[in-house]
Amino acid sequence: MIAISKSRVEAFSDGVFSIIITLMVFDIKLPALTTEQSFFSAMQSNIPQFVVYGVSFVTLAIIWTNHHHVMGLIHRVDMQLLWHNFHLLFWCTLIPFANNAIGRYPWLAESSVCYGLVLSGAAFGFMLLRRYAGKAQLMHDHVSEELERNVLRGNIRSVILYALGGAMGYVSPLLSFTIFAGIAVYYALPDSIRTGLHKHKSSD
Repeated sequence: MIAISKSRVEAFSDGVFSIIITLMVFDIKLPALTTEQSFFSAMQSNIPQFVVYGVSFVTLAIIWTNHHHVMGLIHRVDMQLLWHNFHLLFWCTLIPFANNAIGRYPWLAESSVCYGLVLSGAAFGFMLLRRYAGKAQLMHDHVSEELERNVLRGNIRSVILYALGGAMGYVSPLLSFTIFAGIAVYYALPDSIRTGLHKHKSSD
């Protein structure tokens, strides 16, 4: 049986996330300037790419933060968990492609579908990773079953919302992207605020 170091898995994953973010910003090209144009007027054509980059950057930051949190809860790594981690990274490496598609062609429904499919796949990959780590008893004993159930519900909700956001591209690409941005903003909020929102919703 091959011994797998958790620190090596974390280091490899961190390197992949760093490369993904770098590739996304490389897709934003400077426009060709004419003598009649100012720099800022020429850059207006890149506004969709900058906006999408911002949303994708926050989304990747959330995925990395959650990945870091899960790896902190895991006390050992086995081969199946390693492949679940590769599955998550597979979808994450497609984010620059989907980001470029929706940034260049924001009016196309297919761009929204592509973006939603990739993010939904990443959310699904993370869900499988965390679920397996819990079921295979790879986590520390202090991780409660109630916490895992709450996390699983949140993971399922993310998969559905990203898929819904992609499908909404056929109704309105702007509505589709609003859903993607809303998900990023929601998960970027501090835990105390999100907990308060859930309590307020439950009281209603």
